[in-house]
Amino acid sequence: MFLALYQIAPTAYATGSFARKLNSNLMKCIHRNIESNV
Repeated sequence: MFLALYQIAPTAYATGSFARKLNSNLMKCIHRNIESNV
């Protein structure tokens, strides 16, 4: 389990900045949808 995580970690770190950008954009969209629905 830990070994698998250790092997995945470099790839996750490399794509981390892209994932954070994507995640923040996704959260903004979700917040807009919630605000418009309320």
